[in-house]
Parts: sequence; C-alpha cells; structure tokens
Amino acid sequence: MHTYHQLKWLQEQQLWVDRELEKLEPSSTEAQKANQLSPTAAAMENIDFEGYIIFQVKLDSLAWDQKIPRAAVPNVKACWDARRCRLGKDTS
Repeated sequence: MHTYHQLKWLQEQQLWVDRELEKLEPSSTEAQKANQLSPTAAAMENIDFEGYIIFQVKLDSLAWDQKIPRAAVPNVKACWDARRCRLGKDTS
C-alpha cells in the first residue's frame, strides 16, 4: 500500500514523463505550429532512442529514495511506445 505522498509523487512523475515525451515526440499539429521539428525531436529522428534507459534509471533511483517499488514506477519505454502509437509512428 502506498502513502498519500508516494501516490502524489508517482502522479507527478507520470506527468513529468508525459511532458518530456511530448518534447521528444511532438504531434504533427505541434510540429506544424513550430513550423519545424524541435532540436530535440530533430535529433531523435536521426538516432536510435536509447535515452529512455537513462530516464528510466533516474525514475527508478528517485522511486527507491521514496521507498516505492519499481513495479509502481512509470515505464518510460511503454509510455514512449504508447505516444508513438497514438501519433501513428513506428514503435520499434
């Protein structure tokens, strides 16, 4: 069972993950508004996205400090795949 503060922390981390992934994977309308890809998104078009591993390790470490089990921590790769799927992009 999680405490109120642990649940609040988890919610905040999920919002953080979502915001960061929006930067990495803007929707086509967001990209059109900018009239170009953001520097981060442009870079991501040219490299294999392995940075999520670093992001996940950071979340796992912060969760450990909060005494939150790893299974409760947002899965960055799953969130990223879900966002790409919603945007009609390849998830591999």
